Amino acid sequence: MSKRPLWTAFLIWAVILLVLDSGGFLRREPPPSWLKEGNKIRLEGQIYRQEWKEKTILLYLNQITVKSDSDFKFSKHAVVSIKEKKQWQIGSKIEVYGTVSMLEEASNWGEFDQKSYYEQQKVELLIQNGVVEKILRPPPLSVSVLETIKQSLKNSIDRVNREKDAAILNAMILGEKGELKAEQKKSYQNGGISHILAISGLHISLLGLALYRFLRRIGLSFWISGIFGMAVMGSYAIMTGMSVSAVRAVIMFFTYLGAEILGQTYDALSSLSLAGIILLAMNPEYLKQAGFLLSFGAVMGLSIVLPQMETTWKKEKENFAKKTLRASLCVSLSTLPISLWFFCEYSVFGLALNLFVIPTVQIVMGSAIAGMAAGLFSRTLGIICSAPAHYLLSLYEKAANFAVELPFGIWRTGRPNIWQIVCYYGCLFVFLALIGRISKKWKKTAWVIGVVLLIGIIGKIPDHRLAVTVLDVGQGDGICIQNGEKGVYLIDGGSSSKSGIGAYCIESYLKFEGISKIKGWFVTHTDLDHISGLLEILQSYQRSIDGRNKNGVSIETIFLPYRKKKTESYLLLEKLAKRNGIEVYCMESGKKLTEGTMEIVCLAPSENGISGEENSDSMVLMLRYKSFKALFTGDLEGTGEKLLIRSGLLEQVDVLKVAHHGSEFSTTKEFLQQTCPRLAIISCAKDNRYGHPHEELLFRLYETNTEIKMTKDSGAIQILTDGTRHLVAEKKKGETA
Repeated sequence: MSKRPLWTAFLIWAVILLVLDSGGFLRREPPPSWLKEGNKIRLEGQIYRQEWKEKTILLYLNQITVKSDSDFKFSKHAVVSIKEKKQWQIGSKIEVYGTVSMLEEASNWGEFDQKSYYEQQKVELLIQNGVVEKILRPPPLSVSVLETIKQSLKNSIDRVNREKDAAILNAMILGEKGELKAEQKKSYQNGGISHILAISGLHISLLGLALYRFLRRIGLSFWISGIFGMAVMGSYAIMTGMSVSAVRAVIMFFTYLGAEILGQTYDALSSLSLAGIILLAMNPEYLKQAGFLLSFGAVMGLSIVLPQMETTWKKEKENFAKKTLRASLCVSLSTLPISLWFFCEYSVFGLALNLFVIPTVQIVMGSAIAGMAAGLFSRTLGIICSAPAHYLLSLYEKAANFAVELPFGIWRTGRPNIWQIVCYYGCLFVFLALIGRISKKWKKTAWVIGVVLLIGIIGKIPDHRLAVTVLDVGQGDGICIQNGEKGVYLIDGGSSSKSGIGAYCIESYLKFEGISKIKGWFVTHTDLDHISGLLEILQSYQRSIDGRNKNGVSIETIFLPYRKKKTESYLLLEKLAKRNGIEVYCMESGKKLTEGTMEIVCLAPSENGISGEENSDSMVLMLRYKSFKALFTGDLEGTGEKLLIRSGLLEQVDVLKVAHHGSEFSTTKEFLQQTCPRLAIISCAKDNRYGHPHEELLFRLYETNTEIKMTKDSGAIQILTDGTRHLVAEKKKGETA
């Protein structure tokens, strides 16, 4: 450590920032009074980035002045969503008018956190339905030239490549990810090769070193070659959006050239540390970014872990595959906790696939750049030059798709705890410090044992308690029941106020928990606000060779309520389940599912109590786990509730999922007298058009001394119980699951 003071300084600096942030010292001040949802606003700002979406363009602005009776500066950045889809010039100063939209916090565990994502980029103002009223100033000449070059290069890539290839190459070479399809991103992530879809240190190093060495070979001096190389690669980083990994790589590249010019020894770890100190001084929030942590983790793996491994395994003569495998394994060891924290799963197949990808990605880059350059003059020549890139990208895609076919190709562990991550890295550094003292005879054995123990530390820790999680799906219902290690069950899963609830809420939560299989999915009734997410999952369902769902969570059985006359949605669920090889089971009063000490009993509907009205005929489920009881009522109301009250099946419960999102005409006084819930949970959206929960319903709950929690206020709500006592966690209050 003493020989690398920058490395020590970087670690100390990072730890200080983490402590300050966790202690609340880096917390932001409350937003200004004018920054309120729905406010109309006019402002001036300079475009520093644009991002193409399916229906809109996002313009990122800095140097902002808010226009009012007395103009004032806004020190943070803004994102403006506009529908006018045209290419805007980076560096232009514009005047924009639009509606303030508050940044949304994640309200479910595992869900994308818009607020955190933008705050990491110093963005604290989001404007929807923006209109650019004036272009106040064109971009500076240098920025305009770079943007013109970038657009010309992008046009050339689009002209000489297939649409799928062009989307990937634009991301790889120019940092333009707007054209990447969701399935492409998912495929590359499943294969463990998503790192090639970004402007990374590898790209910068390949291009920068190739340029520098070319200039040296043609006879230019160290100074001229170095300064020219710095200018070109610095301009390239600016042109491609100045991503964290690109800036890190450019700083390290500059350090390398500086060492070459001055005749000094280059040390990768010290160079990395300098880049880290500079970046964290620019923005401490980088410590929360996946790109920053993965980029630095990968280089630390190559700088710290790899040299130690090579002292054990390296031979004088060995093939390139072995060297690449070692490097890939070292990068994986140093970044595994980071990957699991952000993505909650890991591509085991990626270790093998990267043996092929890492050496050949240089061919892809070289071919694509040659095709891009040739395409500026001749489309035919550009297509010929790009051919190797096309065939290799096709192989990458096929190999990545094959990963999900393998039974253990993807390891879904869920998000590790903070203490697991700290313990993992602590043990890793202790191991690296001790491995040099171990006898050569036992070093290989020590490495194998060490890797197995590290994986054991970061893996999911079994929890034998029962967990009931009421997800915040907006205006709808979605409930997850985790019976320790025995099985996972869902009740409903839909929303009328949020789209994409299947992928962005239900699947993301299941991934967060490390859940890949649902034993049973109960559908209380088939209104869309209870099944839209389930429909999404079933419609994208694809069975692998071993019967799993390649596109997400697998489902064993769907439990549907008894019906004399089936609705169109009911028939659609049956059809999709049959198509995907999922068993369908009809539930009515008296039927039950037993698993260990957990029992789920159907209380309604009964064959003789069908009214023909979906809400009234909702499936009602009683969950029993030792002495703990929870009642789930769907949208039960009217005749169905009256019949259940008369049935004598109701009993006192610990938790009640309130029917019909807190409607005035559900959960009557008589119903509450029989159930006497200690905790009532209402699933509803903020400012919903139905006025849920109704004041009269809330008054009835208050009268019975029932504690009330609502997803619109608490976000996802989780009850953990050992069968005797239970604890309650709320996502929006910062409590972890």
